[in-house]
Amino acid sequence: SSNRVVAVWPDVAGSGGISQPGYFLCAALGGLVSGVAPNQGLTNVEIAGFDDLASRTKDYFSRSQLDTLAEGGVWIVTEDRDGTPHTRHALNTSTVDLNRREEMIRRNLDSISYVFLKRLQPLIGRSNATPALLRNVDYIIRTTTDFLARPTISTLGGQLISATVATDSTGESILRIHPLAADRVEVVLNVVIPAPLNNIQLHLIV
Repeated sequence: SSNRVVAVWPDVAGSGGISQPGYFLCAALGGLVSGVAPNQGLTNVEIAGFDDLASRTKDYFSRSQLDTLAEGGVWIVTEDRDGTPHTRHALNTSTVDLNRREEMIRRNLDSISYVFLKRLQPLIGRSNATPALLRNVDYIIRTTTDFLARPTISTLGGQLISATVATDSTGESILRIHPLAADRVEVVLNVVIPAPLNNIQLHLIV
């Protein structure tokens, strides 16, 4: 029940007539993750290096049983009708909501966090917490948001849809010198990030 933990099925993956322990499949998924954009979902994506994933998935479980596994947060790798190995639905073991269970959302949010960190970190130790510094932080956040919202691949769009500075209960912007720690700048951003397209519902009405 953590978006930092991924449980993968099957437990055995076949390659060239040899059965490999499931952790080889996990390593392959790790390589696949490292080779795509942070906001690229991995549902239905082909995975190379294996030629038998069906014997422990669709030949072993029924479709409804596989659905039950997925609902419990299991990332299933199986084969399509043509025998092509692919990931069924890229999931974490957290089943709280869409933002926590989707592997891409967690990965994309981590990437976004590192981009903001890289752009804000040079200010630490070289600046003083002043109103002028707050204006500089605001500028960096706005330009970084624009950069992250810029589409790099047309089908994916940007890593970020929008980001706005939050306000507290009094309406004060939470981009401020911390009220209890004068050497700290506090920023709270409300971000909207894209979700992977896992399904399309098409209704034909006559």
